[in-house]
Formats: sequence, C-alpha cells, structure tokens
Amino acid sequence: MTFQGSHAKDLLSRAILSSSNYWRGFIMTTNYTIRPLTYSNFTHREFESLMTDSRQIITDFVKANKNEDMYGTHLEPFASKLEEFQEQLASVEKKQTTSLAEVDKERDSALVGLFTLHRGFAKIKEAKFKEAHETLAPVLTKYKDITKHNNDVATAEIKSLLKTLKEEPYNAAVTTLGLSPVISAVTTAQEDYDKAEALARAAKSSKEVGKTKQLRTEISRTYDLFMRYTAASAEAYPEKAHFTKLLKDLNTIRDSKRRLASPNKKTKTESVPVPEVTG
Repeated sequence: MTFQGSHAKDLLSRAILSSSNYWRGFIMTTNYTIRPLTYSNFTHREFESLMTDSRQIITDFVKANKNEDMYGTHLEPFASKLEEFQEQLASVEKKQTTSLAEVDKERDSALVGLFTLHRGFAKIKEAKFKEAHETLAPVLTKYKDITKHNNDVATAEIKSLLKTLKEEPYNAAVTTLGLSPVISAVTTAQEDYDKAEALARAAKSSKEVGKTKQLRTEISRTYDLFMRYTAASAEAYPEKAHFTKLLKDLNTIRDSKRRLASPNKKTKTESVPVPEVTG
C-alpha cells in the first residue's frame, strides 16, 4: 500500500471528511502505535499546550523533509487556526480579568475605608468609643492583610470578617463607632465581586458553543489527521526513519500530557486502533 502521489491525496481527502468506507475499514483493522490520549476534556489552555508543542515538532519535520507534501500542505492552516484560537483565548481572558480587577479594586477600597475609620478612633479618649475600638482591634488586625492576598483567599477572608462583625460583642462595637455604612459598602463590594466572578465563569463556559469551540474542533481534526497519517506511514514504510521518529516525538508529547486527562480514563500505552486518537 502506498501513501505517495495522487493516492495519498485521495486518502487524505477521505480521512478529513471521515466518509470513506475504505479508510474506515483500513483504520478499524490495523493497529497503529498511537498513544491513547483523551484530550477532549482538556481545558482550552491544556489543549493549546498539546497543539503548540505538536505544531513545533511538525514544523521541524517539514523543514527537514520538504518532499513530504502532506505535512506542508496542512501545517499552514493548522498553525493559522491555532494562532486564531490563542488570540480568542487571550481576548476572553483579558475581558474576564479586567472585569474582576475592577470589582476587586472596589472591594479593596471599601476594606481600606473600614480599617482607616477604625484607626481614627484610636486617639479618642471617651470611654465608650475607646472600648468599642479595642473590642474590634483584634478582629481587624487578624484580617489586615486581606488586600494582599489572591482573590480566592480574599473572598474567603472577607466573608469570614463580615460574619464575625455580625456577632456580639463586635456588632455592638460597630454600632457604637458608626461603622455600619462602611461595612455595608464592604458587603456590597463583595456581592458585586461574586456576581462578576460568576459571570466570568458563565462567559468562559459559553465560549464552548461559540467560536472557540469551532476553532478547537477544526484544529483537532487536522491534528488527528497528522497522527493517523504519520502512524500509517510509519507502519507502511518502516524503512523511512523520519516517519518513525516523527511518530515517536508526537507520542512523547501525548505521554507528557497524559496527566492532564481525567483520572478515570484509560491510560494504557500499548498499540491501539486509530479511532482512539481523538479520545
């Protein structure tokens, strides 16, 4: 069986369309040494890592084997789609980060206001204010570094602080010092942050049915084609060491990404039928 010339083009077009009974019969009856990897459940960034590493290997292969037209023909659109995918991810993540950064800034501002107002009572001699200040001091000291922590830790600590301030004797001290409005501001700021974070998660999930998913599907299709063609060529032409090496290099990348797959997926390393390529 040959993968050269017009026959190679015919096999490629049939493989891409996944509509050739001949190709289906071929891949279902022949075991190729493609490492199984279920990457469909990868995050977008994990998927990007797999494809970027594989692209580099294939790019190096094309430079060293200019006569292997199949790779050169499909590498350019593959690389282009991957770059578009990366730009799409960066755009989405930037919007999410910007939105969260803005509400986090408001949250920090409200917290600073609370700590500043409390410190302002430190020099007041009147007994009730002095007592209230001293009552709150240990609590606010405990949480004084909230704004220095990452968002998840800050969220947990703010909610803990607000819960504590509702308890006695702290709630009475808050009332005495007139800190209720600023605590309400902190509460509102935290609620706004929670909403922004939820929207960011929803936006990220919605991209799965949009342009990002479309690009990912197209990239996956070409990647699977590279894997299948390389495995078939390595088996059909064992004397052509460059195919064997390419398959080994691509499999090495797949093995390195195996830990990213769901732990309940099969991770055996023996030869598997080609349909396992896409997981």
